[in-house]
Amino acid sequence: VVIPIDLSYRAILSDAHLEAIETGETPQARFAWQILPFYNDFYEPWIGRWSSCMHDPIAGAIAIDPGFGTQAVERPVVLEPYKDRVHAHGQLQPVEGYPPKKIVTDADVDRFLDYFVERLLGSVNPVYRR
Repeated sequence: VVIPIDLSYRAILSDAHLEAIETGETPQARFAWQILPFYNDFYEPWIGRWSSCMHDPIAGAIAIDPGFGTQAVERPVVLEPYKDRVHAHGQLQPVEGYPPKKIVTDADVDRFLDYFVERLLGSVNPVYRR
């Protein structure tokens, strides 16, 4: 499953989400608040307000609950070297040697953001116990 960056750029924390994280008392909320100001400062010129995009969290949430994704297409994705990284390009036509991948084109971003913040504010139920 591919989550394009133009989709994750829409996953921007609201002021209410930021306030909830800032005042959260769980270890994960306190940790998030320690790092979020750096992200918010970085994204502020692009977003136009002090907040940040939740790129990795929305991708992880869709992996956990595919229901966050509301629209998807199946297309080949070609990976091409570009400088010191790799660019992925979705193709409109079949490409030999590149089987179609599911590309999520839309998501319930508001539900995701609430889910994300609720997880930061709630108790952690560890999967692994010693």
